[in-house]
Amino acid sequence: MTSRGDTTHPTQMNKNLQLGTVHNGTVTRVNSFGIQVEIENTKIRGFVHKANFSKEYVSSVENYFSEGDKVRVMLIRGRDPTKVSFR
Repeated sequence: MTSRGDTTHPTQMNKNLQLGTVHNGTVTRVNSFGIQVEIENTKIRGFVHKANFSKEYVSSVENYFSEGDKVRVMLIRGRDPTKVSFR
């Protein structure tokens, strides 16, 4: 999602943020069904569902990630004006 109060679509904020592109980011939140990631050098945040972590079943997200972890993510969806999703 974009920074609070900003309604600009994330892909309009950064022309490099196109479907299928891979970006470096930092895990900002971990919960039971996935992680939230902020893309480096932007205020763009998106969600990675635990089904996208592995081809195997993921029972506990905490076994894979912690807040502050550096990750690489691929943009897989950006249709909603305020949210993006990653793999």
